Amino acid sequence: MRRCIAVLSVALASSVAIANTGVFEGSGHTIKLVRSEDIQLRSEKVTIIPGRGRFLFNGSIADHVDYECKFVLQNLSKKPVTIQAGFPLTSQFLKNADDAKADDATALVIKYKFIVRDNERTYHVRFVPHDRDKSLGAIFLWDMTFQGDEVRELNVAYEIPMAMALGDTAKDREISYAKDWYWILTGCVYEGFEYVTVTGQSWAGPIESAKFELHVEGFEQYLNDRFVIERPPYTAEQLAEIDKERRQNVAAIEEAIKNGEIKGGPAKLRELIKAAKEPPFDWHVKDRLIHRQVLPEGWKTEDDVITWNFKNYRPREPIRVAYSLTLFPKNPKDVPSFVKLTLGSNPSKDDLRDLREIYLAWYGIPPKSESVRKFVSNQQWYAPKDGMTVDKLTNEQRAVVSAIEQPAVAKKDTASSLAPRYGIARRTYSRNALSQNRSSSRPARLRGYN
Repeated sequence: MRRCIAVLSVALASSVAIANTGVFEGSGHTIKLVRSEDIQLRSEKVTIIPGRGRFLFNGSIADHVDYECKFVLQNLSKKPVTIQAGFPLTSQFLKNADDAKADDATALVIKYKFIVRDNERTYHVRFVPHDRDKSLGAIFLWDMTFQGDEVRELNVAYEIPMAMALGDTAKDREISYAKDWYWILTGCVYEGFEYVTVTGQSWAGPIESAKFELHVEGFEQYLNDRFVIERPPYTAEQLAEIDKERRQNVAAIEEAIKNGEIKGGPAKLRELIKAAKEPPFDWHVKDRLIHRQVLPEGWKTEDDVITWNFKNYRPREPIRVAYSLTLFPKNPKDVPSFVKLTLGSNPSKDDLRDLREIYLAWYGIPPKSESVRKFVSNQQWYAPKDGMTVDKLTNEQRAVVSAIEQPAVAKKDTASSLAPRYGIARRTYSRNALSQNRSSSRPARLRGYN
């Protein structure tokens, strides 16, 4: 009987997930996950390297992840075994697998830079839109024959776009808070990726050794040096054009008011005119605190590389990495716009105190206020540290705390200018608009990332 080995890759609508090797029965649209009694996956080494996309990041062009995989396979029987090996690409980027055709194989191989090679040859792959249950889509297929007792090394390399979405850092989105503006602080931009391991259970026996390496240092430096999108600050000419358009918008609103075309009372009209007069939020601002999750636990750092090592490995948990680019400023110069975004132009002393305590909680300092303590306890990034005090913060961190206590509230970077672009509106913030791309597990803390 011919069997199909699924080699890597399931991408979800909310994240990109790459699957470990697995064994499938059948061919074409009839393939189904089964357990092999003949072929053992003796060892695997997976190298994962996230990186910047091909072009400047503009919020729609995704960063990418390179996967380099080495699998050592052995035929445990004394007779030749022919298998049909496969690589599924169930992906948010292939939303309707039924529309895919066999002729798409070449285009997809080029798009995902997919290559598979053993110690004898580089394989020419076929293509089917999905498996029997339609749980796996866009599957590359090729034939492999093992002689009795033969050991073969299979190398697979490919590139997958990284998942990106608006998200939030709350563990439980149904919890209510004492103040509405707390919800603004949960907003973030999410980027993440996965490597699913559980399909490796379909091989004969356990995997004798497995090593996963995550090379993130270069990507994290790049991520740290930008906020959301990469573009230069507005030029004087661009600001003049924006101001011209803004004046036209105000004139149009005033004309509509005069003609009775806008309803809602004076308060609504003042809100519209104020929003039309606001300058744009400058996404060039980049110094924001970043929360990182690395799962599962048990990894170690070796020469700046995050590493998992397993013996007699029976895979279950996926390798999962997520970055949440928050609104929290990293330096004091960004505090005024941060305060105005969350608290408005005339913040109260109580609100400033709460904001200060929330910021300190990022560094593990437990809040004194019960309402703030309830809020931060529901955040993925919060992990209190025994003995942590303000005196142990860096000079820059203490400067941010001082700026929050006595902010010179910015006149330009406002919530109304940020709302259309970021999905956040002061005091009218919608929890339901947030992405659910997050895990409730406690966050990992590495290399200055919270």
